[in-house]
Amino acid sequence: MDKTIRELIQEPCGVITAKRQLAPLIYELTVYAPAIVHNAEPGQFVIVYARDGRSKPIPLTIADFDKQAGTITLVIQAVKVGTIKLLTMNAGETFFALQGPAGHASEIESFRGAIVVVAGGVGIAPVYPVIRALKEAGNEVEAILGAREEKFLFWEEKIREYSDSVTVCIEKPPFKKGREEGLVTPSLEKAFLARRPISHVFAAGPLPMLRALSAITKNRGVKNVSSAVAQMIDGTGMCAGCKCNVGTESVLLCQKGPEIDGNLADWENLGVRLNGYRKQEDEALEIFKANDPLYKVFLEQEEAFAKGGVQ
Repeated sequence: MDKTIRELIQEPCGVITAKRQLAPLIYELTVYAPAIVHNAEPGQFVIVYARDGRSKPIPLTIADFDKQAGTITLVIQAVKVGTIKLLTMNAGETFFALQGPAGHASEIESFRGAIVVVAGGVGIAPVYPVIRALKEAGNEVEAILGAREEKFLFWEEKIREYSDSVTVCIEKPPFKKGREEGLVTPSLEKAFLARRPISHVFAAGPLPMLRALSAITKNRGVKNVSSAVAQMIDGTGMCAGCKCNVGTESVLLCQKGPEIDGNLADWENLGVRLNGYRKQEDEALEIFKANDPLYKVFLEQEEAFAKGGVQ
């Protein structure tokens, strides 16, 4: 997109140009945001406000971007009230606000040794631009993807395009031919047994997975770059909700993350902070389900997807 910064800022920002359901509860939004994509790099995120200023700000990783088209891609899983409301928006609608890019970009270079990238659940989305950048930098990249069930797996082909090998781990049956049964950790252990040195492990996914992977990499003395999840309000460091202990340092994930040294991260403390408002969030979700008409809209989307399969 050959425009000046002034011209980019004057463009509409936060317009949903496409919406696609990838799996049950998981959606892909393509968003026109030229001023944001101009500076976007792998590993960064945006803060999204849905339809109005009363909506809760939601941090979302930039899962893909097209600087020529002026678009970013967001992959969102419906978990809490904010994400469900966001996912009732459709192509043609505009976010109330879209801020970013925020966070520290992935530090990509041509490393000495192979790179293993491990992603679980919706963690597949944030690792995609990282894998692409690692491959374009000349690295050997092995991807390990994990999902609770086959139906929740997405973007496998996109990952394969920039990976030298891909292992898919499914926790619950039925299992397709060629899948590994169970968690991603045994597959990472197998990767270390291969006859070539591993330089780095990049990881994104649920906190228990990140904690388990860090135990493996720390034991082997291999660099671990983990994309951590935390409570985050403004994405600028003002709320300090995303504070995380990394070794002797206390960092704000919205500034120095979301990627951190997984070998030094205090995963226990981060888990406590992440679940600090779980009771209130669960109560808010039950109230929303019982009273808000948007929940019915969301259920209709899910029912249509279940009948028709992947769009």
